[in-house]
Amino acid sequence: MILINSAGYVVPELQVEYGKVPACMLPLGNRLLLQHQLQIVEESALSDQRIILSLPASYSISSPDRAFFDSKNILVVRVPDEFTLGESVLYVLNSSGTVDEELYMLHGDTYLQHFPDDLDVVGVSQTTENYNWQLEEISEDSELMAVEDDGENDVSYSLEYLTLPPLNEVYVYGLNPSFYWKKIFSLVGTILTDFRSQMPDSEVLHNSVKSDFEVLIRDKTFKRLSQFAQSGIYTLDTPVRYNNEPLGTLKEIASRCIDKTLLLPRLPAWIHGDMCFSNMLFDSRADNLKLIDPRGINDRGELTVYGDQCYDLAKLFHSVVGMYDYIIAGRYRLEMLDAFNMNIEFDVSDRLRTIQKLFLDAEFIPGLSTRDVQPLVVLLFLSMLPLHSDRPDRQEAMLANALRLYAEIKETHS
Repeated sequence: MILINSAGYVVPELQVEYGKVPACMLPLGNRLLLQHQLQIVEESALSDQRIILSLPASYSISSPDRAFFDSKNILVVRVPDEFTLGESVLYVLNSSGTVDEELYMLHGDTYLQHFPDDLDVVGVSQTTENYNWQLEEISEDSELMAVEDDGENDVSYSLEYLTLPPLNEVYVYGLNPSFYWKKIFSLVGTILTDFRSQMPDSEVLHNSVKSDFEVLIRDKTFKRLSQFAQSGIYTLDTPVRYNNEPLGTLKEIASRCIDKTLLLPRLPAWIHGDMCFSNMLFDSRADNLKLIDPRGINDRGELTVYGDQCYDLAKLFHSVVGMYDYIIAGRYRLEMLDAFNMNIEFDVSDRLRTIQKLFLDAEFIPGLSTRDVQPLVVLLFLSMLPLHSDRPDRQEAMLANALRLYAEIKETHS
């Protein structure tokens, strides 16, 4: 048998980032560390061995995780929290009744590239204490490398190595308390205020932002929906339903959401352009929020840092309430009730529901309710459909989620 021993919680330093979770339940590359561990086992000569996973007795297993354990035929043994590592191993062996089997043990915080199938061996490895940047120049093929500015150039760049998790992994896999997220939302509000203050008082720029936003909302949406319709399953005139409720055609849904979005006040500002959780890093020790990978371009291909701030708020909404990162992580249940009639469900705990309420109650833009940008969020999910043509399952989930969000606001269009 293979024992993945993860009966203790991560150290306090990691609990600050992810909440109180066992080591094997930490995120790594938008998957659980446990998923990576199991993949290595499945690719080894020991793929037929049964797997036992030890977890702290006080740890609450979510419905998606329980379903995942069942799908992999993992036997979970709950170990008293106060047990030491040695006591934990002995407890599992005694309680599972497998003391006579060959034992392969992998610690919950350990990742191996190859899982050994030898007996009476112990795996060890070396690591370096610090990460050292190597100074390089621009290569002949113009690849981006770390460089050091010598002070003689007008334009330069630098790279920074941050040991911070992206917020999409924290949101999906962490168990951080609501006050952790309240702090993040407060910092987002400060950033958006600063972005608005950087907008020049220029009628030309304001008109350009307005024009860019209308192109982004109207033209891009129908362009993407037309690309999606080329799959041959849906057309723009296909009537759809969500959980048996008729919603109209995709064209009608998009048109209503476009009209509703264009009624919002125009908010010219600096914008990030893709302010979703995967582009946000939170330093909980310094109370700093870092944004990465800004767009810096409009839909016409023109370089600009200006845009309508409603778009940044909508991108944040699509992570918090839109559950985008849960879809990417595969943590949803999609039900096709019949042709063009679907339902999607997420495991929303009381903790997560509280976080979402904090977000919706926050005033990120003066005079604008956060819920007001939900029609724009529907358009975001509709626009993503052709981008996931390589994953029909995810594509269906994106569509179902767009319909879920639209069904919540449909009465406002009546």
